[in-house]
Amino acid sequence: MLGVLKRPAKSPDGKTSGGRQGQDEQMQWTRGPDLAATLMKIGFWVLLVLGGIGGLGTLTSTSGAGQSASDGGSGDRGQERQLAQGHALQVARAWASATQEDPGQVTELLPQLSVSDLPAAVDPVIDVVVQNAEPVDELTWAVTVAVTSRAPGSEDEQAPPPTTQYLRIAIAVDGHSAQVLTLPAIVAGPAPMMPPELAYPRELPSRSEVAGSIGGFMSALLTGEGDVARYSTPGAETSPVTPAPYAEVQVTEVRTMQTDNDPIASPIGGQVLEVLVSVTASTEDRTDRLQYPLQLTARDGRWEVTQVRSGPLMSDDMPDEDHN
Repeated sequence: MLGVLKRPAKSPDGKTSGGRQGQDEQMQWTRGPDLAATLMKIGFWVLLVLGGIGGLGTLTSTSGAGQSASDGGSGDRGQERQLAQGHALQVARAWASATQEDPGQVTELLPQLSVSDLPAAVDPVIDVVVQNAEPVDELTWAVTVAVTSRAPGSEDEQAPPPTTQYLRIAIAVDGHSAQVLTLPAIVAGPAPMMPPELAYPRELPSRSEVAGSIGGFMSALLTGEGDVARYSTPGAETSPVTPAPYAEVQVTEVRTMQTDNDPIASPIGGQVLEVLVSVTASTEDRTDRLQYPLQLTARDGRWEVTQVRSGPLMSDDMPDEDHN
């Protein structure tokens, strides 16, 4: 394809034109190298463009791989935490349950111990829960485990209350393997939390109109007697518990953050009231004490339940005028 040689043209008398033949041959073979050079240039630019696209794809792929590696690192750390916690739970239960007569797996999990190191008897373990897990370095985790046990009671005496010990266990994690590094250490438990103050300073009279509406709502909610819609704000997403868990419900206390009597006795349309309701709910076999934080809204001179809150309001949630 570098050159195309055409047959020489003939004159009308059948003879070949020699001069014209030389010119034609020279022109055809001269175009051959030009065509080759053009094709080479086109091929060069095609390769250049394809190489650029390939490089961009490689860059994109490399960037994506780096992002995946970064994300995977975070995920791997979470898996390491779970592995350390699981192994610490196994070690804590084995350590707290082991006796000389029944060592269980403790000598396998803690080779530093021998059967002679174990106590003669222990209280039965009833619960083992991870309280905290903190990374010490890239390999080690410090896991705190709460071990709750209860001493068995005698036939004549009631069993004593359960006791809880907190064990800190050093766990090394490498890939999918975990190994305890030291014997457990008994440490202090978490400091008790100071209970926050709830935002319901005032108790409402049990015979108040709002208490009556709340009682009807709670009965419909927990016993299935009555319709919750009758006591609810139109459009409120309140549904009865099904199947009904109790046969009878009695409201024992209603507390509110509202400190002014008048708005409760004579509600204005759209006014909102926050209450904490205490009830006694019973069946033939048991009686339970329950509490429900409710939000009520005034409509047409009466209070209706707008929502059952997921949690109570704290004193910090009270408006300034209600702190008087």
